[in-house]
Amino acid sequence: MAYALGHIDRSGRISARTLLTNLGWSVGDHLDITALPDTLVLTRTPHGTHPVRSNQFVLLPHSARQAIGIRPGDTVLLAAAPAYDLLLAHAQSALAVMVSTHLCSGLDSSPR
Repeated sequence: MAYALGHIDRSGRISARTLLTNLGWSVGDHLDITALPDTLVLTRTPHGTHPVRSNQFVLLPHSARQAIGIRPGDTVLLAAAPAYDLLLAHAQSALAVMVSTHLCSGLDSSPR
């Protein structure tokens, strides 16, 4: 796994050069995008409806961003899984849950 944090711009782009390189994705590859609660799953497929347009950034379409509540300026956690040929884009709400869950689990086990 490889990770990157970035801010989504007004057009839905987020910098992801290193992750795209790790995945081996190139301009002209096609992606399918599936919306889960707080997360977008991008998978490379020959007949995907979303082309990779740059080796510098990932473009998250408006409809996909809207489905999970990503707005321009939001921080997004990208997680690349080369072994599965997929990229996860986690919304800020998912980050909040991850951090609070981690912190709470640490507090539960701390000595009193």
